[in-house]
Amino acid sequence: MVAIVIILVAEITILGIRYFAPESTAAEQIGAAQSRVIDTIIPWIGNVKDMFTGKDKNEKTDQDNSKDKVQDEDKATEVSTQDAGQIPDSAPASDKNKLVASQLSLNKNIQVVKANETLTYDQNKNYGITDLDQSKPIENNIWMTPANGDVVYYDQSVVGTVIAFDSQWIDYVNRGSSSVLELLKKNSKAYWNAVNYSKVGKIKENFKLLEIGEIRQGLNGFYVWVHEEIQTTENEKTMENKYNWIYYLEPVDGTMKIVNYYKF
Repeated sequence: MVAIVIILVAEITILGIRYFAPESTAAEQIGAAQSRVIDTIIPWIGNVKDMFTGKDKNEKTDQDNSKDKVQDEDKATEVSTQDAGQIPDSAPASDKNKLVASQLSLNKNIQVVKANETLTYDQNKNYGITDLDQSKPIENNIWMTPANGDVVYYDQSVVGTVIAFDSQWIDYVNRGSSSVLELLKKNSKAYWNAVNYSKVGKIKENFKLLEIGEIRQGLNGFYVWVHEEIQTTENEKTMENKYNWIYYLEPVDGTMKIVNYYKF
């Protein structure tokens, strides 16, 4: 009781000083002292409250734990997605239309280029070429993985080379441009067939349709089934020609080259 009376007298004295002499040094010191007391009392009151409620100041609420869990899951998903994006898919393209579309920038002379799922390997047929007969679907489609560049895939390279060859063939036949020879393996059967083609500059060709089918892998290269429709004008006579070919290609010094082609 005496302590309470002393505290009340002190508080009345303090209030008197702050009321009648608010700008005095004593009032400033009293204000500073009260601030220090408040800063000390408030945490103490909180600790006492925690003692009665049984709550640890370092303990997280269920809501806090729930937020942390969501954040951790988001981070894990983000890392997983990034890792997946860095690993190239080794399987060949399942959507042949998208595969063909990815290489259409190499075409300038063919009216229509598209995929044709019916152009496939016939396991009951003897093609007369052991490597072709024993060919298999592509398993690992990754050709090259440059340190600072896009992954190079076998199926894209095969399709791109065939499209570029057929497109540039028209420039070769109609105008004598020899750039098409760069797409052929030097001294191969396909190379000498082109070099010795006798109708360069004597006919006009219009490439109307190129359809690309199955791609299979042999011991050293790749086979691709295609269908071509070419309109040929010679001596003022126009003919519609249709061909079914199996192109054989091999990687040569980092580029895909046509080596030969067979009718089927």
